Amino acid sequence: MKTDLIPQARALTVEELALQAEQARRTASLSRRESRYAPLPVPAVTIYPGQVIDASMLRTRPWPRDRAAGFVDDARAIIGRMAVRTLVRNRPIPAAALSAPYVVRKGKTVRLIFREGGLEITALATALEDAAAGRLVAVRNVDSGRTVYGIAQPDGTVLVKKP
Repeated sequence: MKTDLIPQARALTVEELALQAEQARRTASLSRRESRYAPLPVPAVTIYPGQVIDASMLRTRPWPRDRAAGFVDDARAIIGRMAVRTLVRNRPIPAAALSAPYVVRKGKTVRLIFREGGLEITALATALEDAAAGRLVAVRNVDSGRTVYGIAQPDGTVLVKKP
């Protein structure tokens, strides 16, 4: 039975020690450099206002941590959102440049819904502005020509409340 569990250590030459020390310095320098950068999602293509962003439009790029404030740092927070201004290729995306996608589009016909108790009245209207779900939107009733305000719903309808 072998009792010597420690393998034989060999003596290192001065050149080998110098090489190991240089590799350690490079590794430390690289890790310091990498810690100065944060991986940020950036557009892989130019994204124009009104476009809804999907995963194929993004890639990750290292960006200096000291200049990363105010930019979105998680791609999941970008996907499915809409650009409200032009997003330039390979540049970080400011949080203020994104919004929820519009469910009501200006000039398009939408369905107005008024509900109270068990009563539901529907009508057609023309949207006077763009709106995301949950936002107040002005629409013009097609039949009466009156402008009314309601809340845009996720399905693209507009819910009108009693004044």
